Amino acid sequence: MSLTKKQNEEYIRRSGMRSTLTAEHYREEIGILFKEWKAKADTQGTPFVTDGVMDPEKWFRQATRPLFLLKEAYGEESDWDLATDHVLLDRPITKDYKMWKRVSLWSAGMLSSDYKLPHRYNPGNAEFSEFGNKHLHQIAVVNIKKYCGKKTSDNSEIEQFAIKDKHFLQREIELCDPTVIVCGYTANALLQVFDFGKRQSWNDEYYYHFELNGHEVLVLDYYHPANQYPEIMNYFTLMHIYDLAKMDQYRRLYDVICNKNR
Repeated sequence: MSLTKKQNEEYIRRSGMRSTLTAEHYREEIGILFKEWKAKADTQGTPFVTDGVMDPEKWFRQATRPLFLLKEAYGEESDWDLATDHVLLDRPITKDYKMWKRVSLWSAGMLSSDYKLPHRYNPGNAEFSEFGNKHLHQIAVVNIKKYCGKKTSDNSEIEQFAIKDKHFLQREIELCDPTVIVCGYTANALLQVFDFGKRQSWNDEYYYHFELNGHEVLVLDYYHPANQYPEIMNYFTLMHIYDLAKMDQYRRLYDVICNKNR
């Protein structure tokens, strides 16, 4: 049985497919947040790295809004912004930054999925080898550590930063308003940020969900995009987890909405 127009509107609201936030609101509030965050942080003389939504004008119009929750950023000698100073620059993705090619591939697959198999795996497509490609314009990236970043992460230290900066991180994620969060080996840190205590609706397929901004957010507990596993395995495993999560979400919300209106 298909949903009525009223039921479909409720599904859109519950799944977060239509964000109630705007690019203008995001830019204003995220600027205030980062200013307060940096003022209260002990940066130990290291740069403070801002991040979040890569392209707000595109992001808040998307039905699918994938946020990548990563560990830490590093490099540069002064404060810098992940989007404008790195990810969206028009330049080739070199070997040192190859994880961004993988993020581009993952984003392309997730943004093309709608309770169905993703588009064909095509890593040789030239656009995936360039920063600033259209897929990187359609994501958000939040690093747990905004300062004191290192090339090799200590997971226990990352979780400590999640606890220390939890209120700032929570607010940043709220402002981003994602429909899905891809944890790059940061699921435990996310639990600390939102005080879950334990994973909600956890199952063996490595996904769960929680409420944010009045709608559901799917959480995929996955590997960091810089992992050393084969690219094709990385891609199809994540797509499979995401498709399962989307189908589960649809069935759950379908049952809730239909039973509510009987």
